[in-house]
Amino acid sequence: MNVTRIAAIAAAAVLVAGLAVPGATATKRAVLPPPLLPLSEKDMYSTKETGCETSVGQGKDTFIFLIGESMILRTAPGPKGLQVCRPPNVYDFDDTGKSVVCGDRRLSLKHVGKAVSHPEADSSEGSGILTMSDGTNSRQVKVSWGTAC
Repeated sequence: MNVTRIAAIAAAAVLVAGLAVPGATATKRAVLPPPLLPLSEKDMYSTKETGCETSVGQGKDTFIFLIGESMILRTAPGPKGLQVCRPPNVYDFDDTGKSVVCGDRRLSLKHVGKAVSHPEADSSEGSGILTMSDGTNSRQVKVSWGTAC
């Protein structure tokens, strides 16, 4: 294999890694904000906040966790990557689809399709589109969400 071919393969691998979030779609520009990393159970309960909980993720991975008035997400590995924010409009994120800012990201969740309600468990779940922006570039991903009180 020649050096040019190796460089082309390496460049393609870097591009694929940047789009590795399942369901990610490219915007008009090739530059996208970094994806969020999955939260661990320890991450999700790193605050003493209590109250209703909302999780946003794909498959078994949770990328955004709301509990009470806190929003928790991970932008990088390690302690510095865990973002625990208390945006003043945190309820708007789940209820109205308005954007909130946490971890240097502007995030919004648009519910799509029909939500399923579980009155006996005071919970609901559904599908959505999560939009993430770093102020210059944005990315949209298909997600599932669930809320319980």
